[in-house]
Amino acid sequence: METCARQYWYKSLRIKPKEKDRKMLLGNIRHLGFEHILRTDHPAICDDRRLTNDETDAINAELAKFYDWWMNCGLTPAYLNGRPAIEMRMEALHPDDPSIILVTRLDLLAVDDENRHCLVDWKSGKTQATQCFVDHADQLTFMQVIVDGHLQQAGLGQVDSLAIVETKPPSARLDARVTTLADT
Repeated sequence: METCARQYWYKSLRIKPKEKDRKMLLGNIRHLGFEHILRTDHPAICDDRRLTNDETDAINAELAKFYDWWMNCGLTPAYLNGRPAIEMRMEALHPDDPSIILVTRLDLLAVDDENRHCLVDWKSGKTQATQCFVDHADQLTFMQVIVDGHLQQAGLGQVDSLAIVETKPPSARLDARVTTLADT
């Protein structure tokens, strides 16, 4: 509702557009590539016929940078209920009102070599994920409320840090890059 009242309205009425917005399509393709990399530790290649050559090249450059970042970041996917916490749908009762069920789909819950949990969200759109954006974004905080309950039930502690991994397509002046902004 905060970002797009019309999208919220369509969702609440369960109306789906016949065609997805181009930006949503590109974002979904990126997410599938990121998910492949996280699940397999192998590079991902985009070859979707719906994309132009320029779009395919840009996404492949992003996926290559993301793969390099993932292989060197020191994180591994955390496991919840025997499943890797990658693109996982989760729900929990609202801590103040159990009649409300909170639902989210997290991009990644990762763990580092010191057993600290990091909740990670991907951003690949035009909005730049500055530290101010991270500080005022409710999405990760909302996810943390849901994930903390699941971690505590499993005896795994809590989320220790929140991070946004921002991927940017290459331009004439700038190669593709991955930027991590963490709020610990």
